[in-house]
Amino acid sequence: LNTPLSFQTLRSLYTYLAMHQGEPIELVAMARATRVARPTLTKLLGAFSALFLIRFIPSEGTARKGCYYLEDQGEATHLMGNRTDQLFDLTRFLYANLRCQIHYRPELNGELFHYRTRSGVHVPLVFRLEHGELGIIPIVEDYPSPAALGSAHSFLKNYPKGKVVFA
Repeated sequence: LNTPLSFQTLRSLYTYLAMHQGEPIELVAMARATRVARPTLTKLLGAFSALFLIRFIPSEGTARKGCYYLEDQGEATHLMGNRTDQLFDLTRFLYANLRCQIHYRPELNGELFHYRTRSGVHVPLVFRLEHGELGIIPIVEDYPSPAALGSAHSFLKNYPKGKVVFA
């Protein structure tokens, strides 16, 4: 993509994406934080995706905004600096290690999405396979919280063949 934006601006956008992986895409907030116009952002996201820097993950449920993950989680860690958040890091770890199992095994004929509703239900990683959906809910506690259990119940109600794993 031919762009007059500086390297620093492009890096700022890439860092923003690293810091907000797995969150619903909010172009207005992204434009405000990076000072890049929304139409330019849309083009840059397409270019980053074409360069295999980021991967778009669609959403199902009543909240339909998809999200992005960086393809290289080591690079994401470098860009984020000292940010440490156990749940965020666990989600990135699961994404990086489980997504490749679907992507590089075409015989599984699987796809990845996340499930989110307007009422706050969130299953960040869902794999659709031949036999049904497998939802992965990362937790850092010893036992699932009431919110995590509620997310699992909502997911299972909408996907009768589905299963949920708390990781």
